[in-house]
Amino acid sequence: MTSSQHPDMPAFDFTDEDLQANYNHRITERQKQKALSHASDYIWLAKAGWDLFCIFAVVTLIEAQFVGFMVSCVLLNLPLTFIGLVERHKTMSNLRQARIELIEGYSVLYFNKFKRYSFFHWNLRNPETHGYTRCFLEIQGSAGIKFNITIPQYHALRDLQPYKVFYIPTVKYILSIEPLF
Repeated sequence: MTSSQHPDMPAFDFTDEDLQANYNHRITERQKQKALSHASDYIWLAKAGWDLFCIFAVVTLIEAQFVGFMVSCVLLNLPLTFIGLVERHKTMSNLRQARIELIEGYSVLYFNKFKRYSFFHWNLRNPETHGYTRCFLEIQGSAGIKFNITIPQYHALRDLQPYKVFYIPTVKYILSIEPLF
């Protein structure tokens, strides 16, 4: 087995060894680390919010300012912290059980359709012109299973092509993907 990047899907960053393990219903250590870092996305956001709360608390105490700043920070940070902890717990639970699922079918690719207002006109965001656009992969007939994917992953896939996707079920995190040509 080689540990080089899989040649068919370099944007998804998995190896032949990862794919073989997924076929055997196992998750490699490398995939576990990537899934944990993906689950920590909300954690760093909550940490940044609590850091901001601490700064406001110090400024409020030193300057004898209105406590509304601190209260608003707490109200903002509680849901972010809760979401981060729940997402991490779901991922950890699936990784402990080494639970992965497989779905096969035709891909449906799309990106968020939010509009951006410029001074002169409205225009759609798209992956070609906006680096912060959210892209999605859905497999036809999957009862609404939708995966968040990056822009390079969006460009690596082809719409209405058959794929085999190995993923962590509760957080919809793609471990490996293989074209079925």
